[in-house]
Amino acid sequence: MRYGPAVRRRKLGAELRKLRTQAGLTSGQAADRVGWHQSKVSRIETGRSGAKAADVRLLLEAYEAKDPHLRQLLVALAGSEEDNGRGHWWHAYRDLLPPAYRDYISLESQARRVRTLETSV
Repeated sequence: MRYGPAVRRRKLGAELRKLRTQAGLTSGQAADRVGWHQSKVSRIETGRSGAKAADVRLLLEAYEAKDPHLRQLLVALAGSEEDNGRGHWWHAYRDLLPPAYRDYISLESQARRVRTLETSV
């Protein structure tokens, strides 16, 4: 889980892909603008690879994303370099947990509120 939980990586990648498409760029053109290989852009967009906050800022500049609120949210979604999944209680059990459970546990750890609905009377 490099540079954040898998669910967060996938959401960030989807948002970056949407911005790239809106800018009218292919992943190859975006990679050329930031000086990367096309595969790095692809891995970030699919969530297979994490993105550092600096990488996200670089892509946002290349996509000419102007909305400061959106920029701030996407950089926050990338997380900080210290928030890379290490040090969490479940990290020691990483090899024992199926990936789907790891995603749920990481989402739960970031939750600020939990709501339940019970339909029985």
